[in-house]
Amino acid sequence: MSRRGGCDNLQSWKERFVQLMEKHKPQDKWVLDSSTDLSATDLPSGWYKYEQSHLFARFECSYCSKKWKSIQVVIHFHMHLDKRRWSQSQGQVKMRIFRQKCQKCKNAKYEMPVFSEEAVEKLLQNLTLKILKKCYGESSKSNQFFKPVAEEEVEGPHDRRNCEACQEGMCEAVSLYVRMCQATQWEEKQKILGFLLVVLMIFLFFCAASLLACKLFLPFCSFNQCSWLQSFPVTNIIIKLSAGLNL
Repeated sequence: MSRRGGCDNLQSWKERFVQLMEKHKPQDKWVLDSSTDLSATDLPSGWYKYEQSHLFARFECSYCSKKWKSIQVVIHFHMHLDKRRWSQSQGQVKMRIFRQKCQKCKNAKYEMPVFSEEAVEKLLQNLTLKILKKCYGESSKSNQFFKPVAEEEVEGPHDRRNCEACQEGMCEAVSLYVRMCQATQWEEKQKILGFLLVVLMIFLFFCAASLLACKLFLPFCSFNQCSWLQSFPVTNIIIKLSAGLNL
């Protein structure tokens, strides 16, 4: 593989992917295809999805030649194995690399990221492990997956307005609310709702504990006259609750 792994070198990605899959599953045939319109939410029946985010890559504007770096690059994969009993099984991976636009140019177009050779190798290794788990049911430990590494220092905040993944709600930098609204898989919604439920339970427990403390330790003190309780973040809520309970 060459030192760079950008859009102009996707053929090397495909060749390396085939090599990795032949190493693990020589009896099956796998192919990797690239797409710029692969839906990140609509998943056909029998297909699995996989996403790698927080990837480091470089960009260059095709108009003004401005260069920039990002650690918020996202690649989305759809994978499927057509299992055949009497002939060679066929596996296919569809890949979408989310792009970014130049901040300087008014009518800038989305540019493809350029990855280092090491980054491409790691993300293809991760993809292979995910295929073995999803399509073949083979277990894999979390420490086998490579974590994204910022190869160089990136200055400034993430430019969401010029990030294709952000515009489609697939970037990790977007808000939790946007991710929840655009999530179509019930599993993803369950995780988000579960997190919000835990936060709510902690908040309610804190309120209940504060009210109980008032009732046990300050039976002769009016809550509104206790200066030290006035400093609590949830003072207004407790005041209303305590009034309703005649504390």
